[in-house]
Amino acid sequence: MKVKTSALRPSLLMSAILALAWVPNLQAADEAAAQPAQGEAAPAAAGGIPAAPTLGGGGLFDVSTGAGQLAFTPGYEAAGIGGGFGGEVVGVGMTAPVRGAPVVAGGVFIYPALGLSLGNNDNVTGSSANEIDSTFYSLRPQVVAEIKTRGDRYTASYAGNFTRYQDSSNDDFDHNDLQLAGDNVFTSRAALGWGIGYIQRTDPRGATDRPTSTTPDKWHSPIARALFAYGAKGAQGRIEVEASLQDKTYDNNRTFTRSSDVELRNLAGRFFYRVAPKTSALVEVRDTEADYKLATSTQDNTERRYYVGATWEATAATTGIFKIGRLEKKYDNAGVQDFSGSSWEGTIRWQPLTYTAFDLTTSKSTSDSTDTSSYDYIVNKNLSLVWNHMWSSYLGTRVSLGRLKSDFAASTRSDETTSYGVAVMYQWRRWLQVGLDWSHTKRDSNINTNDFTRNVTMLTLEGTL
Repeated sequence: MKVKTSALRPSLLMSAILALAWVPNLQAADEAAAQPAQGEAAPAAAGGIPAAPTLGGGGLFDVSTGAGQLAFTPGYEAAGIGGGFGGEVVGVGMTAPVRGAPVVAGGVFIYPALGLSLGNNDNVTGSSANEIDSTFYSLRPQVVAEIKTRGDRYTASYAGNFTRYQDSSNDDFDHNDLQLAGDNVFTSRAALGWGIGYIQRTDPRGATDRPTSTTPDKWHSPIARALFAYGAKGAQGRIEVEASLQDKTYDNNRTFTRSSDVELRNLAGRFFYRVAPKTSALVEVRDTEADYKLATSTQDNTERRYYVGATWEATAATTGIFKIGRLEKKYDNAGVQDFSGSSWEGTIRWQPLTYTAFDLTTSKSTSDSTDTSSYDYIVNKNLSLVWNHMWSSYLGTRVSLGRLKSDFAASTRSDETTSYGVAVMYQWRRWLQVGLDWSHTKRDSNINTNDFTRNVTMLTLEGTL
């Protein structure tokens, strides 16, 4: 493995330390917020509206998956560093959310849950021709152990996803996530969220730019992440310093996946300045270093983002965070094209009534290509809208629309992926929710072999104690 002389950029680290010296005040919430995967709605509690999508903060997710992979297979977790808590009340939010009733053992609260899905995917590998149509079932066990003490919260969690295809057993996969996390409140001004984890996932066939193998690409990764916040509720200024580390290694199909083994190091600093009772301006600098393990790789790069923006709660019905600025992606190898241009991240929630909410999310960013012989990197522009509505305390619906524009550097390739879906959720019992979900995804590319259309229908049971 190659060694870099700078694991974390000194200038950014020094800026964060200097900011700590002169920002006055913070409060951390007692409870951790449940965070969805980027672009997804969080699961709803019985009779409630799901939490709004956020830009980072909370949980441990793979930070190396590109937007194209997320659009290709909804439900494959993907999120990056960088959103911060925002808002007026700051919560650390690294610990795992819980659902249902607990089993109590020696002061530890244990929350088991189980999901079972039965569905049909009419294009499992996302092919432009010779599509594989298959029914499938998924078993998703989950357990969270929680300890609360003197305002601090700790969780140990496991989540699995075991999916089997009736007519395409080569595409079966097993996912396992283990996480240990803590939210610590030191004073009324200082709080720390931290987490370490180990995940085993797969890239489904057709989800990357690599040549398609006979089975999904399996990989594993330890992950560590921390976020320190300083400031108090109502203070004029607040700061956040966030860091994460991921070491991603593929386990099979090594002829094509060896070049995607990567170590990712992230550091971010944010400063919030209150300009109104419920509105804060923000400044953020974010740095990501990608160190590819293959000695001959030309993909080693450093990506830095400079953002300005605002978080607001303009009325009881409207909240949001929006950041815009510049993204610079520089490669160590002089033969690889660098990127420098505009970038943004934003999410806005409009909740005109207690039982209905609209969430708009948009972003522009880059991701590393998985086919380095054809592309250098990908510029992704994403826009999505989700409408959640509770028709009663036990019946809810979700309607979603999305569009992803992907332009491939060092190539003329350009893709547009559109998606939409409808879901119905019924709280049959306090401990059992039934859902029916249909989604449609279509990718149009100027290279016809990259086109595909997919429909997925799924019936789901979600049970807790």
